[in-house]
Amino acid sequence: MSVSIMRGKPDEVINRIIEALRAYEADHPNARIDLYRQNSVSVRVRIIDSDLAGLNKVECRRLGRDLIFYHKFSGQIGGKLGRSV
Repeated sequence: MSVSIMRGKPDEVINRIIEALRAYEADHPNARIDLYRQNSVSVRVRIIDSDLAGLNKVECRRLGRDLIFYHKFSGQIGGKLGRSV
């Protein structure tokens, strides 16, 4: 399944998050991944995947942080993601 942008147009941050999520998407073809920019400083990502069943919220957030923050992000974008994930 593909990564979908629920609303708005992609920008640099959205495109880099999508790039980071492609590896997860390749390993989890049945996952549904949606994202959107909530406001100028916040991007929301939702991953719906039966492989995540049984994980608690902390484990899911940690997975999101690892998928996005640790994937080739540097400088200002990485800093923004680090504070919000």
